[in-house]
Amino acid sequence: MARIIAVVLGLADCTPAGDDPRSVLTRAMLNRQGQPTLLAELPKLSVSATMALFGRNGDVQTWKSADGVSLSFLDGVLVSSRGLGADVMSADVSGTRAMLAGDGSARHIRLHSYLDGEYQPSIRASPTNWTASPCEKYL
Repeated sequence: MARIIAVVLGLADCTPAGDDPRSVLTRAMLNRQGQPTLLAELPKLSVSATMALFGRNGDVQTWKSADGVSLSFLDGVLVSSRGLGADVMSADVSGTRAMLAGDGSARHIRLHSYLDGEYQPSIRASPTNWTASPCEKYL
């Protein structure tokens, strides 16, 4: 099963500015959902939203919020986003996936494709050196 690097919760709608979804949601509400959903947070923008599983394309899962923002993950690693402004159009996450599976080096190059101000693709290569850290899990 794919590991989602995010907090798995319930409910597919946004919370009001300043409200932490963890303070609004209850276990009973989560249980009534009957489907997996996740909580996506952008701490630099002080926003968070719960997202419902919207679709699958092979091994890629796409999650969508009530306001139309979507995030797509491959084995729990972000490969694209839509509706955030500076969206990730695509990403080569093979090194990250190998590192997470314990099959690769903790050092690798991440490649992300963005659209620039003139809607032209712009590739960003980022050398990455990972160290292991425990995952957060909220139930």
